Amino acid sequence: ATSKGLVLPFLQAMIDGGVPAANITVLEQYGSFLGGTRINQSNVPAGVKVTVHNNTDATMDERLIPGTGVKTKFVRALTESTAAINFGLIKDHSIAGITGCMKNMTHGCQILPHYFHSHHASPQIAMLYAQDVIKTRVRLCIVDAFQIMANGGPLDKQPQYRYPYESVFATTDPVAMDTLAWEIIEDFRAKAKLPTLTAEGRPPAYIKAAGDLGLGINDRSKIQLQEVTI
Repeated sequence: ATSKGLVLPFLQAMIDGGVPAANITVLEQYGSFLGGTRINQSNVPAGVKVTVHNNTDATMDERLIPGTGVKTKFVRALTESTAAINFGLIKDHSIAGITGCMKNMTHGCQILPHYFHSHHASPQIAMLYAQDVIKTRVRLCIVDAFQIMANGGPLDKQPQYRYPYESVFATTDPVAMDTLAWEIIEDFRAKAKLPTLTAEGRPPAYIKAAGDLGLGINDRSKIQLQEVTI
């Protein structure tokens, strides 16, 4: 789960920067997921709302997602917002290969996520992220990389493959971030003598699909890292 030690200071920073607390909502998919973050109404800054949607709280009309043949609705907390900050993780996913910035939004903010997992969720993740509901709202992606889950994801079923990494990433490019996340996971898989995700038949092909749609950069040679040590 995303660390409250990362999220809570960011909430305060937004308020200090002039965003009214009443305009901020902390959103999670399920109550159990929110519980894992240890964030609740009693420890967020006064006025900030905390909510879960349980894949049900949506008021928009159904929308057919191109390339998938499936209709869905994005949840109300997203559709009624003007901006979103996407807090993600770097972890293995048994279907999509990895869960990073994009899947966090595409499968965590709509009512039928389980309908978008076939073919290793590619191109579904890319096509969902390309929807205006997401791509016009997400302003910043912040990745909690204090730990990396290299296998047994997404539900952390093999904690022996969870490794300390002690890092935080911030970017406006979710495709570049997922490209880096894939690289990091493969590094840890190699050290653990695990096969690559491609060798296991579940490469995160949605990343290239997203790059092809112009959602960001998936060419590793064009991605630059600026390191800040605190």
